[in-house]
Amino acid sequence: MAEPKGYVDGHNIDKAARLDLQYIFPMPGVQSVGDDKTLRLVAGQDCTAIGAYAFAKTGPTGCDLRIEIQAKTGAAAWRTIINSTTFHINAGATTAEITDACEPLFKNDQLRVNIDQIGSGVAGSDVTVFLRVRF
Repeated sequence: MAEPKGYVDGHNIDKAARLDLQYIFPMPGVQSVGDDKTLRLVAGQDCTAIGAYAFAKTGPTGCDLRIEIQAKTGAAAWRTIINSTTFHINAGATTAEITDACEPLFKNDQLRVNIDQIGSGVAGSDVTVFLRVRF
C-alpha cells in the first residue's frame, strides 16, 4: 500500500522540518594569533549558524584560546558569526561550545576562522572547529 503524500517510511516529512549540519575547520599544529587560520569554506545555500564546538588535542594554559568565525558575501566586509569573547577554550581545558548563536549565512558566503588569543604558557594545538548550521 502506498504511503500518503508527505510521508516516508511512516514518518511525516513536513516542509517545516529542518536539517542541522556542520562545517568543519581543522587547524593542525601549534596555534598562533591571526586571521584566516584555515582554508575558507563556502556556504552551499542560505542557512543559520546555530552554534559552534571546538576541540584541541592539547589545550591552552595560562590564557584562553579565543576563536572567532566570520563570513562575507562577495567583496563585502567580514562579519562576525561566532564571537571570540564568548567562544573560547578555557586555559586548562580542551573543548569549547556555544549553542545560542542565531546568525544568517547566505549562499556562497565565504567562511573563515580567526584566532584572537592563544595560551600564554602552552598555546594550544591541533584544534578542530565545528560550525553548526540549520537549513
